[in-house]
Amino acid sequence: MFKLKVHVIILWGDLMKKKLLALTFVMTLLLMSCSGSSFTEGSPSEAVDKFFTAMSKQDYELAEEVSDGGEDFPESDEEKNLYVMMLKHLTWDIKNEEIDGNNATVSVEVKNKIIPQAFENALAIALNEKANKGISEEETGKLFIESLPQTIEEADFKTTDLTLSLKNEGDKWIIDRTDEVMMAIFGNDPEGLPMPEDEE
Repeated sequence: MFKLKVHVIILWGDLMKKKLLALTFVMTLLLMSCSGSSFTEGSPSEAVDKFFTAMSKQDYELAEEVSDGGEDFPESDEEKNLYVMMLKHLTWDIKNEEIDGNNATVSVEVKNKIIPQAFENALAIALNEKANKGISEEETGKLFIESLPQTIEEADFKTTDLTLSLKNEGDKWIIDRTDEVMMAIFGNDPEGLPMPEDEE
C-alpha cells in the first residue's frame, strides 16, 4: 500500500510538472505576441505603425526618421505641450498593405478628437471672458490655453480612412507625410486651427 501511494505521488508530481511546463510555454507565447509590433520587420506597415506610435508618444525624432515632407514638428516647449494635449486620444488601426517594387501603400483608420472644434470652443471661452470682464490680450491667450484640456475632452471624435504612400529608400520604408496625413491625425486641417492673436 505504501509503495502504491508513493507511486501515485510520483505520477501526480510528473503530471503537475508537465502542466506547469505547458502553462509556461503558453504564457511565453502570449508575452511574445503582446510585445512589440505584430507587423513584419522592415515592412511598410511597420513603418506606419512606428510613425503613429512616435506621434502618440511625442517622439518626433523617430517620426521624422520614418517620414518625409509635410508640416514641421514642434520645437518649443510650448508647442510640445500643446501637441501632448492634441494627441492624447490619437488611435490608429492598420487595415491593408500593398507593395509594388520600391513603392507601397498602407491603409489605416485614424481616430482622434476633432482638434479644431476644441480650439474653437476654447477660443470662445477666452473671448467671452474678455468681452465680459475686459481681460487683456495676454490673459485671453492664457485662458485659451488653460481651457484646451477641457474642450479637447468634450470634443467629438472623428475617424478618417487614410491611405499612406511610402517609398523604399535604402533599407527602410519612408512615409510621404502629406497635409492629408496631418489633417487625419488632428481630426481636421491643422493649419485651420484658430489661435488667439498676439498682443501688438
